[in-house]
Amino acid sequence: MKYILTKKRIKNIILRLDKNGNIKVSAPIWVNNDVIDRFVDSKKEWIESRQNIIKNNLPKYASGEKIVFFDNVYILNIILCNKNKVDLNNDILNVYTKDNTNVKKIESMINHYFTSLSNDYINSIIIKYSNAISRKVETVKFRNMTSRWGSCNVKNATITLNTILFRKPIICLEYVLLHELVHLVYANHSRDFYNLLESLMPNWREIKFILES
Repeated sequence: MKYILTKKRIKNIILRLDKNGNIKVSAPIWVNNDVIDRFVDSKKEWIESRQNIIKNNLPKYASGEKIVFFDNVYILNIILCNKNKVDLNNDILNVYTKDNTNVKKIESMINHYFTSLSNDYINSIIIKYSNAISRKVETVKFRNMTSRWGSCNVKNATITLNTILFRKPIICLEYVLLHELVHLVYANHSRDFYNLLESLMPNWREIKFILES
């Protein structure tokens, strides 16, 4: 099976699938590639099962398809016209576009629109945990990410969230955002980091399971 390999100073082989189902492997520097091949092959059944799930859950950008935004489901309506715009009409997500064949552009427009709709969610979560997270958050933004749910630039107090969170339950957004907020207090994954995370969200492990399902 084809996979993307990165060798690092780690103890064990780590296998994961990105949001498109591509196989990515991290392995210790000293491990022979033949050993890695056998390891990946041993996970073939699990990989194919997960790839099918990912493929079936990838959004399809054509009129009539369902588009998930947190706990909401909308019907996509693509309208060919001389402007680019997105709006909601009850449960219909209208996308006005000059090129209805440009899937990447349509996806980008929808993600940009969903980002604007997320502002109230983001602000409410930050306010909810503001007493425990003393630092001010300068910016929260979304972008397509292949290997992380989110990231935090501690120095600049900037948090980046994966656009794939739009397709997850809203509680998953809260968990990922809180995880990054805690990094503003503890930059690494120390015991103190997890103690604070657990004090603020005791069920974070269950939510993480939902996120990764």
